[in-house]
Amino acid sequence: MSTVRPAAEPSQALLLVPVVLVVLALGGIAAASPVGTVVLVGLAVLVVAACLPLWILPSVALWLFALLPVGYLVGVPNFVGRFYSPAVVVLLIWLVRLSFTRGRPSFFRSLRWLVPVFAVLLGLSYIGLSPSRSVNWLIVVAIAVALPAALAPAIDRRTSTTLLQAWFVLGIGLSLVAVIESLLQTNPLSPYYSFDQHWALYRVSTTLGHPLMNGTFFSVTACLAAFTMTRVGAPRGTAFICFAACALAAGLTGSRSGVYALVAGLAVGLLVTLVSGRTSIANKLLGIVLGVVALVVLPALPTIAGRAGSAEGAASSLYRDYVVRLAGRLFLERPIVGYGPGNSAIATAQSGAVLPLENSVLGTLVSGGVIGTAALLVLVAVVVVRVVRTGRADGIAAIAAYVVAGAAFPLWESNPAALIAVGLVVIATRTSADAPVPGTVDDAVDAVDAVDNGIVRPRRGARAQVAARAAVAGVR
Repeated sequence: MSTVRPAAEPSQALLLVPVVLVVLALGGIAAASPVGTVVLVGLAVLVVAACLPLWILPSVALWLFALLPVGYLVGVPNFVGRFYSPAVVVLLIWLVRLSFTRGRPSFFRSLRWLVPVFAVLLGLSYIGLSPSRSVNWLIVVAIAVALPAALAPAIDRRTSTTLLQAWFVLGIGLSLVAVIESLLQTNPLSPYYSFDQHWALYRVSTTLGHPLMNGTFFSVTACLAAFTMTRVGAPRGTAFICFAACALAAGLTGSRSGVYALVAGLAVGLLVTLVSGRTSIANKLLGIVLGVVALVVLPALPTIAGRAGSAEGAASSLYRDYVVRLAGRLFLERPIVGYGPGNSAIATAQSGAVLPLENSVLGTLVSGGVIGTAALLVLVAVVVVRVVRTGRADGIAAIAAYVVAGAAFPLWESNPAALIAVGLVVIATRTSADAPVPGTVDDAVDAVDAVDNGIVRPRRGARAQVAARAAVAGVR
């Protein structure tokens, strides 16, 4: 085995900072500018993202998602804010570039399930209430969830580790913002948001927008950090700080659903950890301790306990019961084909209901009916397999928290761009034991596996195969 050390590279975090600042600045100008300027700046963002290193783009997409709340800003078209947000566009560029480099075999193998699933969903779209909305909803779902899951085998270790580190830094930073905002009881972005602080207790909104979106982000991030600590070689110190900070921030949102999502995610992650043979007893005990602490401490926070005991909180609970009955009534009207993917809000409005259907899980059942929901469950199954097949608990815990949080408001039904969090979880939890390392012998391993599986042919005949096998033999 060679003992030659690779040349020193600049810190990934230092490279990420100026890139994120540039893209954020361009995105901010786009959000505040007239339509003509938006187009020009949008093209500039595309050019910048297309020229950036491939491994950094998912991290840029994450920071844009969290720091540029286009879905809640006044004056931003719904088409941009809730569908093709800057974060979704950056992730799309990454997917295209990855597909044309090392991701082509993974993409073609995934067509076996991508084509049937989306063929069914497209068919339902054209017999639904709003075909155009459904088609755009499906495009965003493909970009944010389906394609990251399809290309997961091609994601290299540098991309996933950089994204995970960037996620923890972002989680810690936004948690500090939430604490400061809670102490000052004000947010300088409030005049630009499309909602008001009309609650009995102050609820933090940070740069993520609505408190429910904050609860979702902080619960997902806390679960991701909690079970990263149970892995050997993980940045446990940073992960612990991120978990503690995000758990506190989730409580400051005043979102009971965010706290429930965090506890549910920890429970699912703990279950995976306990049944996994790859996790030590000490790490299993760590998972149990974190779950118990979260279950005991978070519901006792003033923002959560105060809202639960208020008249406003009681009214919110009654409204949740109403949502269940409304969803049941709408589902029974079109139980098989539904109203078209992403159309639950339109169906609710046309039914004469005064209040919206604020439950994405039930909204999906209403929109897709039995057929559409079954097709989407295939996609969910693929995502779950991607994140749990190697025994990692952080990814499945984060996704479980996301789904539970979505049961409290129309998260992915009305704001499909927010599904990018799920795709980024898939990318960030790409297991280091599986992930290829660009420019190393792992590329040779992948080449041999591809040849053995009949996926690709060596370009130079037997010489390429023999060379790859020789490289692999040196490290196996």
